[in-house]
Amino acid sequence: MARQDVLVEAALDDGAPRGSAAEDPYGIVIWPAGQVVAAALVQALEACTRPCNVLELGAGTGLVSIAAAMSGANVLATDYRDEPFELLKASATRTAERLGRVEPLPLNCALFDVTNEGSALPDLGSSSSSPLFVCAADLLYMKSTAIALASRCVEALQMPAIRAVLVGDLGRPGRAAFLAELQRLGVMAERAHFESVLGWGSPSPRNTLISSRDVGESVAVGLMILTPADLRLSVRSDS
Repeated sequence: MARQDVLVEAALDDGAPRGSAAEDPYGIVIWPAGQVVAAALVQALEACTRPCNVLELGAGTGLVSIAAAMSGANVLATDYRDEPFELLKASATRTAERLGRVEPLPLNCALFDVTNEGSALPDLGSSSSSPLFVCAADLLYMKSTAIALASRCVEALQMPAIRAVLVGDLGRPGRAAFLAELQRLGVMAERAHFESVLGWGSPSPRNTLISSRDVGESVAVGLMILTPADLRLSVRSDS
């Protein structure tokens, strides 16, 4: 957290084409939505009676993935570019050292773009019968990404081992498209909504990256937790 302002400035001021992966600062910031999803996921993992698998989409610096790995889950963190993985792996190593762990955290990384319609959700490469959780935090920046993420959520809900899909959002521009696409793909309307949860804010001068309004010590984060039971019966039958 102490150095993310420096990293954001470097990403924004390096002269890379606007909107390119090199110019994108979002994968080097720790987001309040990540904190809220991580807390909800850890609570869900603690309620499991056997080891679980966790797939994080758009992991960025990987707060959710690291929290899941600390809880004993087998974790695959994914992003559409590999730069954030350097920070994620360094954080995972430091976390393990601070915990006095001899073995590294059970966490792997892989490139995966949620908007690539030609690819299925990644295989975690472990027991297919282990309960699976799929997570995404703060990915609804654009309508196209939001629609693609909704499709991935429904894809995950139709997987045999899925226990829940967790999504966190600060009210980004793509939220309306995400909710509409969830319903179009078969999520029941009463379940396609975000519950408001209090997350931490940021004292950073770049806090406009976190929220479109001024934030202090806390900020409201939308949290959605979906299970296969939230799909319409006809969709569940098809899967």
